[in-house]
Amino acid sequence: MIFKPVLVERVLAGDKVETRRPVRFNELGGVVACAYEPGRTYAVQPGRGKRQVARMLVESVHRERVGAVTDAAAVREGFEHAQAFRDYWAMLYGEWTPGTWVWVIRFRLTDAAPVQPALFAEVGHD
Repeated sequence: MIFKPVLVERVLAGDKVETRRPVRFNELGGVVACAYEPGRTYAVQPGRGKRQVARMLVESVHRERVGAVTDAAAVREGFEHAQAFRDYWAMLYGEWTPGTWVWVIRFRLTDAAPVQPALFAEVGHD
């Protein structure tokens, strides 16, 4: 799973155990299944094409509106409170639209490879 470098740091620290990703819809308006499945492990990467720095096990996946984020959910996302999450979401996706459907993916770190600080020095949108 690809995260911004700052969020990878929060994953590795155990401060981020949940992530929200926009739900995609097909041309008929049907929901495209989430790419992440409970019970499977995935690489944690600090950007597209970057090497794995850890592995995570997806524990659960469900759908909800992004506007349903509470302070407790924002903390699981690695933020101090819901407003900090909303601000980050708006920066990442260009706007805050509370009605947007998202996949809520809860996970836990299974192992971490040694991390080189240079991995986190790069900034970009992935």
